[in-house]
Amino acid sequence: MNAAPGCAGRPYSRTARRCLRRPPPGVRRLACLREGTGISLLLFAHCATEHAARRLHTLLKSNGLDPDPPPLAPLLTRPALPPLPAPLPSPAALPPDRFAQLPALTELSKCSFTRFRAEAHHRLDEDGFARVDAQYHAGLYAARTHCARVPQAAHRQETELFLARLTATSPSRAHTVARLRGAQAGFLTSGLLLQTPPVPDSASGPGLTTRPVTGYVLHQASRGIAHPVQLAAILALLFTGTHPDALRATPLSGLDARCTRLTVPDVWHPGHGSPSEPPGVCYVIPPRVRPVFAAARSFRRLGHAADHFPLFELSFGHRLDALAKDAALPIPALTHAHYGPDWHHRARCHQLTGDSPAPQRRPPRRTPPLRPAEPPPSPHTLSSSERAVLLAHTDNAAPGDLTLEQAAFLAAAFSGHPATAGRAPLSASALAHLTERRLLDARSTARIPVLHPDLRFALALSTRCARARNSA
Repeated sequence: MNAAPGCAGRPYSRTARRCLRRPPPGVRRLACLREGTGISLLLFAHCATEHAARRLHTLLKSNGLDPDPPPLAPLLTRPALPPLPAPLPSPAALPPDRFAQLPALTELSKCSFTRFRAEAHHRLDEDGFARVDAQYHAGLYAARTHCARVPQAAHRQETELFLARLTATSPSRAHTVARLRGAQAGFLTSGLLLQTPPVPDSASGPGLTTRPVTGYVLHQASRGIAHPVQLAAILALLFTGTHPDALRATPLSGLDARCTRLTVPDVWHPGHGSPSEPPGVCYVIPPRVRPVFAAARSFRRLGHAADHFPLFELSFGHRLDALAKDAALPIPALTHAHYGPDWHHRARCHQLTGDSPAPQRRPPRRTPPLRPAEPPPSPHTLSSSERAVLLAHTDNAAPGDLTLEQAAFLAAAFSGHPATAGRAPLSASALAHLTERRLLDARSTARIPVLHPDLRFALALSTRCARARNSA
């Protein structure tokens, strides 16, 4: 209802609406209102059918509100609405992740990469070896591609990023071990030696305490956690597998501009917290997670957060248990025993030369390795000396790994490196040691070394590379 010019329209509109709640008495009141005040009334009626419009016309006319023609039927009726389309079926829930299972590699994980593939072929059945060999070749070809594309493949940070990228998608420890042994063989064929620290059951890092971030994982986590920063924190625990205290200390500057790398402080290092911080631990952010980290950074920037401010604010501490419950996903980094720095941060890659010096072994420390019965809940509970002992323990190479001198000799032997031309014959003790370790065949002599078949099988070499070109 609207009033004529010169009259207050809003009070009369409210009065008209109240009057129309009871049709016959209300219409009579509106007629008396028009006669007493001289206003003009305009009625907007939404009638579903033509019959309803005629009934309204009769009601108005019988109570003294005779509407003026044009006829009401075309004005007060509306065409019938088309039927609503059938509701779309709700999208089906994403199926849970299913990965190919590998046989347990408890004994094989202790073998060096020079014997891993041959031992797997001897101990596993045909189907089990085929699955393990597929993961082994994935690491082998990835290492060869990395060495061919990256100019400084032996650089510490490049090696760390490569190992994180290679093992972050490993669904189990067996996948990680197979890929790592293949990567070591691939590095050796490119003239590099990849030495990794022992990977005990209590170690943490990519491939050990991580879970691949698939579409199902991202869907489940985003359903329970809406905050972009807290969602990024939970996903970071999934693909890094590091200690929550390390992620809590991650600054905003630890995320690169394209959201592809995440640098986390090394809280296990004795120099953590000093003015000259030790190098951080680098992780590769999976492609599915990068939009989430971009949203988290934008959210932090809206609060005028500086580069040194924490990236995952209000995500750890007493809130972590609630967030893990909301994500409805098992997080290995929270249930696995953490002790020591991540294994890929302690790996080293060495450039092999024809005259590589003997490796400098650290003298044995008087302090025994730090091995408490239960790992501490936080790295900050350790003293600086305990962290130093722990760092020295994790920096040591595995007992079965090659030395730099042995790796340089083998790389020159199977590649026909020119450095072998001027090499002196092997001593009797060195020849016996290499033969005992199944690196050289029993047919080898001091001047003509022959690679062991297991080593050629591990490096995916043909029999043509069996003999090296040595001069007299």
